[in-house]
Amino acid sequence: MSLAALRACPAARFLLILPMPTPNGRLHLGHIAGPYLKLDVLARHLRVLGHRVSVLSGVDSYESYVTLRAHQEEASPRDTASRYHAAIARDLDAMGIQVNALPDAASGPFASAYASHNRSLVERLVERGAARVCQERIPWAAGTAEPVVGCWLVGRCPQCHAALAGFFCEQCGAHVQPEEVLQPRDRRGRALEWRSTESLFLERVDLARVEEEMSRACGDPFFLEIARRHLARHGPRLRLTVPGGWGVPWPAGSKREPHVLFSYGSGYGYAVAPGSCTASASSSP
Repeated sequence: MSLAALRACPAARFLLILPMPTPNGRLHLGHIAGPYLKLDVLARHLRVLGHRVSVLSGVDSYESYVTLRAHQEEASPRDTASRYHAAIARDLDAMGIQVNALPDAASGPFASAYASHNRSLVERLVERGAARVCQERIPWAAGTAEPVVGCWLVGRCPQCHAALAGFFCEQCGAHVQPEEVLQPRDRRGRALEWRSTESLFLERVDLARVEEEMSRACGDPFFLEIARRHLARHGPRLRLTVPGGWGVPWPAGSKREPHVLFSYGSGYGYAVAPGSCTASASSSP
């Protein structure tokens, strides 16, 4: 909707959701000057026009980089996520960026609702036959029960050959599977041992509808091309779980390694779970 249309329409209610930073450090200038300041300006403008606005954010508590920071600081991932969650809240407040709710997904009263809603989403996909368990090869630290995934797996992108950590290439935007990583190694220098495991993947996808929805929601050709490359390379397959212990738990397959939900659901969990947060939040903080 254009600003002209917003000015002309009758008073309405808006929910604006800020991007969720990873609680492995304080906010930096790129965070503030990028999406946070822009959305704060938009929220203030909408209020001036007479609209009711709630601004919701949070932190991506279960991102693997939280475990890296926890390792560096010799703390638990949960304590690390909660400590930086509080620091991020203070940073937003110091900049005068108004947020109605900033719930903690890893600790506190919101954590169970966040986990429940994300598990419910995946359970519905399984019930409808849209997701299924697939065999895949994952690297483990040799002689341990510790999978080397997320930020702990480093190497080079199979598409652009840039340095890579985890499942995403920050250079070309590719989403890769662990066994595709070129020159794979463990961030801590441990030898890798590849094992077969069972992870859950979203597979039954209407590609024509996905293309239509992508074009409608995002007009930027750069981002559309990233999604098209992924679909061309992997087909309608998106990861839903990953071996590990930091995250929303998911029942393991027959291999019995602990699995957690993958991080696609962060935005969904924050948008859906905190109904009590947004419903009770004032539209004018």
